[in-house]
Amino acid sequence: DGRTRPTIYTLGTDTGRMCLPTTHGLVTPDGVIPADQVTVGMTTLDAAGRWASVLAVHRYADAPVETLTSGGIALAATPEHRWVTTLVHDAAYARKTGRPQPARKLRRLGEHLRLRVHLAPEVEPFDFAARTVPAVTEAQRFAALIGMLVTDGRCADSTVPEVGLRAYVYQSEGKFYGEFAKVIPNDAVMYDRVTTSGDRHHEIRIRARWLRPRLGAAGLTVGKLLKESADLYGWVARLPIDELRAFFSACWLADGTLGRRGISCGSEALRAVLTLAAYRLGFVAYTANYGRGGWSTRDRLGLQFREPVILTRRSELKHGARADVWCVTTETGTLTAHAPTGTTYLTGNSCVRENLQQLSPQGGMRACLTADPGQLMIG
Repeated sequence: DGRTRPTIYTLGTDTGRMCLPTTHGLVTPDGVIPADQVTVGMTTLDAAGRWASVLAVHRYADAPVETLTSGGIALAATPEHRWVTTLVHDAAYARKTGRPQPARKLRRLGEHLRLRVHLAPEVEPFDFAARTVPAVTEAQRFAALIGMLVTDGRCADSTVPEVGLRAYVYQSEGKFYGEFAKVIPNDAVMYDRVTTSGDRHHEIRIRARWLRPRLGAAGLTVGKLLKESADLYGWVARLPIDELRAFFSACWLADGTLGRRGISCGSEALRAVLTLAAYRLGFVAYTANYGRGGWSTRDRLGLQFREPVILTRRSELKHGARADVWCVTTETGTLTAHAPTGTTYLTGNSCVRENLQQLSPQGGMRACLTADPGQLMIG
Protein backbone atom coordinates (compact mmCIF):
# COMPACT_ATOMS: atom_id res chain seq x y z
CA ASP A 1 0.00 0.00 0.00
CA GLY A 2 3.01 2.29 -0.31
CA ARG A 3 3.47 2.81 3.41
CA THR A 4 6.72 2.33 5.29
CA ARG A 5 6.59 0.44 8.58
CA PRO A 6 10.00 0.35 10.30
CA THR A 7 10.60 -2.38 12.85
CA ILE A 8 11.93 -0.83 16.06
CA TYR A 9 11.42 -3.61 18.60
CA THR A 10 15.10 -4.49 18.52
CA LEU A 11 16.29 -1.09 19.72
CA GLY A 12 17.98 -1.37 23.09
CA THR A 13 15.99 1.43 24.69
CA ASP A 14 12.82 1.91 26.66
CA THR A 15 10.06 -0.63 27.10
CA GLY A 16 7.50 2.10 26.38
CA ARG A 17 5.64 1.51 29.62
CA MET A 18 5.51 5.11 30.77
CA CYS A 19 3.02 4.70 33.57
CA LEU A 20 1.89 5.52 37.10
CA PRO A 21 0.97 3.11 39.94
CA THR A 22 -2.70 2.21 40.13
CA THR A 23 -2.85 3.90 43.55
CA HIS A 24 -2.74 7.21 41.63
CA GLY A 25 -5.88 8.50 39.91
CA LEU A 26 -6.74 10.75 36.97
CA VAL A 27 -7.99 14.29 37.65
CA THR A 28 -11.15 15.08 35.67
CA PRO A 29 -13.82 17.79 35.95
CA ASP A 30 -15.95 15.27 37.84
CA GLY A 31 -13.31 14.44 40.45
CA VAL A 32 -10.39 12.06 40.79
CA ILE A 33 -11.13 8.87 38.87
CA PRO A 34 -9.49 5.63 40.15
CA ALA A 35 -7.10 4.00 37.71
CA ASP A 36 -9.36 1.03 36.99
CA GLN A 37 -12.25 3.34 36.07
CA VAL A 38 -10.41 5.61 33.61
CA THR A 39 -11.87 5.38 30.11
CA VAL A 40 -11.39 6.90 26.66
CA GLY A 41 -13.29 10.16 26.24
CA MET A 42 -12.67 11.52 29.75
CA THR A 43 -10.87 14.86 30.02
CA THR A 44 -7.97 15.94 32.19
CA LEU A 45 -5.93 19.13 32.62
CA ASP A 46 -2.84 19.48 30.43
CA ALA A 47 0.35 21.55 30.72
CA ALA A 48 -1.45 24.69 29.54
CA GLY A 49 -4.26 24.30 32.06
CA ARG A 50 -6.78 23.24 29.40
CA TRP A 51 -9.07 20.21 29.51
CA ALA A 52 -7.67 17.60 27.09
CA SER A 53 -9.42 14.41 25.95
CA VAL A 54 -8.13 10.93 26.76
CA LEU A 55 -7.51 9.07 23.48
CA ALA A 56 -6.30 5.73 24.89
CA VAL A 57 -5.77 3.95 28.22
CA HIS A 58 -2.80 1.67 28.96
CA ARG A 59 -2.50 -0.85 31.80
CA TYR A 60 0.31 -3.23 32.77
CA ALA A 61 0.82 -5.64 35.64
CA ASP A 62 3.85 -5.93 37.92
CA ALA A 63 6.08 -3.21 36.46
CA PRO A 64 9.17 -1.63 38.07
CA VAL A 65 8.43 1.67 39.86
CA GLU A 66 10.71 4.41 41.16
CA THR A 67 9.70 7.08 43.68
CA LEU A 68 10.89 10.68 43.79
CA THR A 69 10.48 12.43 47.16
CA SER A 70 10.92 16.12 47.92
CA GLY A 71 9.50 17.92 50.96
CA GLY A 72 5.92 16.82 51.43
CA ILE A 73 5.60 15.44 47.89
CA ALA A 74 6.19 11.86 46.73
CA LEU A 75 5.83 10.94 43.05
CA ALA A 76 5.96 7.40 41.70
CA ALA A 77 6.22 6.13 38.11
CA THR A 78 7.95 3.59 35.91
CA PRO A 79 11.58 4.47 35.06
CA GLU A 80 10.66 5.28 31.44
CA HIS A 81 7.93 7.74 32.43
CA ARG A 82 8.35 11.31 31.15
CA TRP A 83 7.92 14.41 33.29
CA VAL A 84 7.50 18.06 32.33
CA THR A 85 10.98 19.50 32.86
CA THR A 86 13.48 22.25 32.17
CA LEU A 87 17.22 22.12 32.80
CA VAL A 88 18.32 23.89 35.99
CA HIS A 89 21.22 25.77 34.39
CA ASP A 90 19.01 26.97 31.50
CA ALA A 91 16.45 28.38 33.92
CA ALA A 92 19.17 30.04 36.04
CA TYR A 93 20.74 31.58 32.93
CA ALA A 94 17.37 32.92 31.79
CA ARG A 95 16.76 34.60 35.16
CA LYS A 96 20.27 36.07 35.23
CA THR A 97 20.13 37.51 31.72
CA GLY A 98 16.44 38.40 31.58
CA ARG A 99 15.93 36.10 28.60
CA PRO A 100 12.74 34.06 28.10
CA GLN A 101 12.43 30.95 30.22
CA PRO A 102 13.46 27.77 28.40
CA ALA A 103 10.76 25.62 26.84
CA ARG A 104 9.49 22.76 28.96
CA LYS A 105 10.24 19.28 27.62
CA LEU A 106 9.16 15.77 28.53
CA ARG A 107 12.13 13.86 29.95
CA ARG A 108 12.83 10.83 32.09
CA LEU A 109 14.13 11.69 35.54
CA GLY A 110 17.31 9.73 34.87
CA GLU A 111 18.19 11.55 31.66
CA HIS A 112 19.83 14.47 33.46
CA LEU A 113 20.99 15.12 37.02
CA ARG A 114 19.97 18.77 37.12
CA LEU A 115 16.30 18.87 36.19
CA ARG A 116 13.49 21.16 37.28
CA VAL A 117 10.34 19.03 37.31
CA HIS A 118 7.25 21.19 36.79
CA LEU A 119 4.16 19.83 38.54
CA ALA A 120 1.49 22.41 37.62
CA PRO A 121 0.27 24.11 34.43
CA GLU A 122 2.20 27.03 33.01
CA VAL A 123 -0.08 29.88 34.13
CA GLU A 124 0.30 33.17 35.96
CA PRO A 125 0.70 31.92 39.54
CA PHE A 126 -1.54 32.95 42.39
CA ASP A 127 -0.11 35.68 44.63
CA PHE A 128 -0.33 34.53 48.24
CA ALA A 129 0.83 37.96 49.42
CA ALA A 130 -2.15 39.77 47.88
CA ARG A 131 -4.66 41.34 50.30
CA THR A 132 -7.46 41.98 47.82
CA VAL A 133 -10.08 39.89 46.03
CA PRO A 134 -9.98 40.47 42.24
CA ALA A 135 -13.76 40.56 41.80
CA VAL A 136 -15.38 43.26 39.70
CA THR A 137 -17.94 41.55 37.49
CA GLU A 138 -21.09 39.92 38.83
CA ALA A 139 -19.72 36.44 38.05
CA GLN A 140 -16.42 37.17 39.82
CA ARG A 141 -18.20 38.54 42.89
CA PHE A 142 -20.45 35.47 43.06
CA ALA A 143 -17.41 33.18 42.83
CA ALA A 144 -15.73 35.14 45.64
CA LEU A 145 -18.85 34.88 47.80
CA ILE A 146 -18.87 31.09 47.38
CA GLY A 147 -15.23 31.10 48.52
CA MET A 148 -16.19 32.98 51.68
CA LEU A 149 -19.15 30.70 52.42
CA VAL A 150 -17.18 27.44 52.15
CA THR A 151 -14.23 28.56 54.29
CA ASP A 152 -14.77 31.03 57.15
CA GLY A 153 -18.52 31.16 56.56
CA ARG A 154 -21.46 28.80 56.55
CA CYS A 155 -24.08 27.86 53.99
CA ALA A 156 -26.58 25.10 54.76
CA ASP A 157 -30.03 24.05 53.63
CA SER A 158 -32.71 22.51 55.78
CA THR A 159 -35.64 20.24 55.05
CA VAL A 160 -37.65 22.22 57.61
CA PRO A 161 -39.65 24.79 55.58
CA GLU A 162 -39.48 27.54 58.20
CA VAL A 163 -35.67 27.23 58.35
CA GLY A 164 -34.73 26.75 54.68
CA LEU A 165 -31.44 28.02 53.25
CA ARG A 166 -29.17 29.96 55.58
CA ALA A 167 -25.87 31.53 54.59
CA TYR A 168 -23.41 33.58 56.64
CA VAL A 169 -20.02 35.20 56.11
CA TYR A 170 -17.94 35.73 59.25
CA GLN A 171 -14.92 37.98 59.63
CA SER A 172 -13.15 39.56 62.58
CA GLU A 173 -10.16 41.18 60.87
CA GLY A 174 -11.02 44.71 59.82
CA LYS A 175 -8.76 44.82 56.76
CA PHE A 176 -10.36 41.70 55.30
CA TYR A 177 -13.88 42.58 56.41
CA GLY A 178 -13.62 45.78 54.39
CA GLU A 179 -12.50 43.81 51.35
CA PHE A 180 -15.33 41.30 51.69
CA ALA A 181 -17.90 44.04 52.22
CA LYS A 182 -16.82 45.59 48.91
CA VAL A 183 -17.20 42.29 47.07
CA ILE A 184 -20.56 41.11 48.45
CA PRO A 185 -23.40 42.80 46.50
CA ASN A 186 -25.52 45.14 48.63
CA ASP A 187 -28.75 43.47 47.54
CA ALA A 188 -27.39 40.11 48.75
CA VAL A 189 -27.04 41.26 52.38
CA MET A 190 -29.91 40.63 54.82
CA TYR A 191 -27.94 42.15 57.72
CA ASP A 192 -24.39 42.89 58.81
CA ARG A 193 -23.89 42.95 62.55
CA VAL A 194 -21.09 42.81 65.09
CA THR A 195 -21.69 39.82 67.35
CA THR A 196 -19.17 40.72 70.09
CA SER A 197 -17.81 44.03 71.29
CA GLY A 198 -14.28 42.83 71.96
CA ASP A 199 -12.97 41.53 68.65
CA ARG A 200 -15.40 43.21 66.24
CA HIS A 201 -16.57 39.89 64.88
CA HIS A 202 -18.84 40.58 61.91
CA GLU A 203 -21.65 38.28 60.89
CA ILE A 204 -23.01 39.00 57.41
CA ARG A 205 -26.15 37.08 56.56
CA ILE A 206 -26.89 36.51 52.86
CA ARG A 207 -30.49 36.68 51.63
CA ALA A 208 -31.77 33.22 50.70
CA ARG A 209 -34.02 34.69 48.00
CA TRP A 210 -30.96 36.29 46.40
CA LEU A 211 -28.63 33.31 46.80
CA ARG A 212 -30.81 30.30 45.97
CA PRO A 213 -31.52 31.07 42.28
CA ARG A 214 -27.86 31.87 41.69
CA LEU A 215 -26.78 28.61 43.26
CA GLY A 216 -29.27 26.83 41.00
CA ALA A 217 -27.97 28.60 37.89
CA ALA A 218 -24.41 27.58 38.85
CA GLY A 219 -25.47 23.95 39.34
CA LEU A 220 -24.63 24.00 43.04
CA THR A 221 -26.77 22.07 45.48
CA VAL A 222 -26.25 22.85 49.16
CA GLY A 223 -27.60 20.05 51.34
CA LYS A 224 -26.33 20.02 54.90
CA LEU A 225 -23.30 22.18 54.01
CA LEU A 226 -22.24 23.84 50.76
CA LYS A 227 -18.57 22.97 51.36
CA GLU A 228 -19.54 19.28 51.37
CA SER A 229 -21.61 19.53 48.19
CA ALA A 230 -20.83 16.94 45.52
CA ASP A 231 -21.24 19.70 42.92
CA LEU A 232 -18.57 22.04 44.28
CA TYR A 233 -15.57 20.22 42.74
CA GLY A 234 -17.03 20.24 39.24
CA TRP A 235 -18.03 23.89 39.58
CA VAL A 236 -14.47 24.88 40.51
CA ALA A 237 -13.06 22.66 37.75
CA ARG A 238 -15.06 24.50 35.09
CA LEU A 239 -14.72 28.07 36.39
CA PRO A 240 -13.09 30.56 33.99
CA ILE A 241 -9.67 31.47 35.30
CA ASP A 242 -10.67 35.01 36.35
CA GLU A 243 -13.58 33.71 38.44
CA LEU A 244 -11.34 30.99 39.87
CA ARG A 245 -8.87 33.65 41.06
CA ALA A 246 -11.71 35.50 42.79
CA PHE A 247 -12.91 32.28 44.45
CA PHE A 248 -9.47 31.20 45.68
CA SER A 249 -8.52 34.73 46.80
CA ALA A 250 -11.62 34.84 49.00
CA CYS A 251 -10.84 31.39 50.41
CA TRP A 252 -7.29 32.45 51.17
CA LEU A 253 -8.14 35.75 52.89
CA ALA A 254 -10.98 34.11 54.82
CA ASP A 255 -9.12 31.10 56.14
CA GLY A 256 -5.47 31.15 55.08
CA THR A 257 -2.41 31.63 57.25
CA LEU A 258 -0.47 34.47 55.71
CA GLY A 259 3.26 33.87 55.55
CA ARG A 260 2.92 30.10 55.80
CA ARG A 261 0.85 29.25 52.71
CA GLY A 262 -1.39 26.96 54.67
CA ILE A 263 -5.10 26.53 55.24
CA SER A 264 -6.62 24.58 58.11
CA CYS A 265 -9.43 22.53 56.59
CA GLY A 266 -11.09 19.58 58.27
CA SER A 267 -13.35 18.79 55.32
CA GLU A 268 -11.89 16.20 52.97
CA ALA A 269 -14.23 17.32 50.18
CA LEU A 270 -13.19 20.95 50.53
CA ARG A 271 -9.49 20.00 50.63
CA ALA A 272 -9.95 18.32 47.25
CA VAL A 273 -11.64 21.46 45.89
CA LEU A 274 -8.92 23.80 47.18
CA THR A 275 -6.19 21.48 45.89
CA LEU A 276 -7.69 21.63 42.41
CA ALA A 277 -8.15 25.42 42.56
CA ALA A 278 -4.54 25.98 43.65
CA TYR A 279 -3.29 23.60 40.95
CA ARG A 280 -5.15 25.46 38.21
CA LEU A 281 -3.54 28.66 39.56
CA GLY A 282 0.00 27.28 39.40
CA PHE A 283 0.63 25.68 42.82
CA VAL A 284 0.62 22.15 44.19
CA ALA A 285 -0.81 21.22 47.58
CA TYR A 286 -0.38 18.36 49.98
CA THR A 287 -2.29 17.40 53.10
CA ALA A 288 -0.69 18.62 56.33
CA ASN A 289 -1.42 17.92 59.99
CA TYR A 290 -1.36 21.10 62.09
CA GLY A 291 -1.73 19.23 65.38
CA ARG A 292 -4.09 20.22 68.18
CA GLY A 293 -4.88 23.85 68.75
CA GLY A 294 -6.32 25.59 71.80
CA TRP A 295 -9.85 25.19 70.45
CA SER A 296 -9.44 21.66 69.11
CA THR A 297 -9.33 18.34 70.95
CA ARG A 298 -8.07 16.42 67.90
CA ASP A 299 -5.53 16.91 65.15
CA ARG A 300 -6.35 19.62 62.62
CA LEU A 301 -5.83 18.67 58.98
CA GLY A 302 -5.25 21.21 56.27
CA LEU A 303 -3.31 22.00 53.11
CA GLN A 304 0.16 23.34 52.48
CA PHE A 305 0.72 25.09 49.14
CA ARG A 306 4.15 25.03 47.56
CA GLU A 307 5.93 26.06 44.39
CA PRO A 308 5.20 23.52 41.63
CA VAL A 309 8.85 22.70 41.02
CA ILE A 310 11.04 19.86 42.25
CA LEU A 311 14.81 20.04 41.76
CA THR A 312 16.07 16.52 41.16
CA ARG A 313 19.45 17.24 42.70
CA ARG A 314 17.73 18.04 46.01
CA SER A 315 15.40 15.04 45.88
CA GLU A 316 15.68 11.36 46.62
CA LEU A 317 14.98 8.77 43.93
CA LYS A 318 14.29 5.22 45.14
CA HIS A 319 14.24 2.14 42.91
CA GLY A 320 13.34 -1.49 43.43
CA ALA A 321 9.57 -1.44 43.94
CA ARG A 322 7.06 -3.10 41.64
CA ALA A 323 3.38 -2.41 41.11
CA ASP A 324 0.52 -2.61 38.64
CA VAL A 325 0.63 0.56 36.54
CA TRP A 326 -1.46 2.59 34.11
CA CYS A 327 -1.33 5.68 31.94
CA VAL A 328 -3.35 7.47 29.27
CA THR A 329 -2.73 9.13 25.94
CA THR A 330 -4.17 12.64 25.73
CA GLU A 331 -4.53 14.83 22.69
CA THR A 332 -1.87 17.28 23.95
CA GLY A 333 0.74 15.00 25.54
CA THR A 334 0.28 15.75 29.24
CA LEU A 335 -2.19 14.84 31.99
CA THR A 336 -3.00 15.62 35.61
CA ALA A 337 -2.83 12.83 38.18
CA HIS A 338 -3.56 12.59 41.89
CA ALA A 339 -1.29 10.84 44.42
CA PRO A 340 -2.47 8.95 47.54
CA THR A 341 -0.86 11.70 49.66
CA GLY A 342 -3.41 14.17 48.28
CA THR A 343 -1.07 15.89 45.81
CA THR A 344 -2.42 16.79 42.37
CA TYR A 345 0.39 16.99 39.82
CA LEU A 346 1.20 17.42 36.13
CA THR A 347 3.01 14.71 34.19
CA GLY A 348 3.59 13.34 30.68
CA ASN A 349 1.54 10.64 29.02
CA SER A 350 2.05 7.57 26.83
CA CYS A 351 1.55 7.33 23.10
CA VAL A 352 -1.31 5.35 21.55
CA ARG A 353 1.38 2.99 20.32
CA GLU A 354 4.13 3.08 22.90
CA ASN A 355 6.90 2.03 20.49
CA LEU A 356 6.99 5.55 19.05
CA GLN A 357 8.40 6.73 22.37
CA GLN A 358 11.49 4.60 21.73
CA LEU A 359 12.56 6.81 18.83
CA SER A 360 14.81 9.52 20.20
CA PRO A 361 13.98 13.11 19.18
CA GLN A 362 17.70 13.54 18.49
CA GLY A 363 19.22 12.31 15.24
CA GLY A 364 16.31 13.22 12.98
CA MET A 365 14.52 9.84 13.07
CA ARG A 366 11.29 11.18 14.52
CA ALA A 367 11.23 14.06 12.05
CA CYS A 368 10.78 11.48 9.27
CA LEU A 369 7.38 10.44 10.65
CA THR A 370 4.14 12.23 9.87
CA ALA A 371 0.61 11.57 11.09
CA ASP A 372 -2.34 10.63 8.91
CA PRO A 373 -4.75 13.49 8.14
CA GLY A 374 -6.82 14.33 11.19
CA GLN A 375 -4.49 12.37 13.53
CA LEU A 376 -1.86 13.42 16.07
CA MET A 377 1.52 11.91 16.98
CA ILE A 378 2.61 12.63 20.53
CA GLY A 379 6.09 11.69 21.62
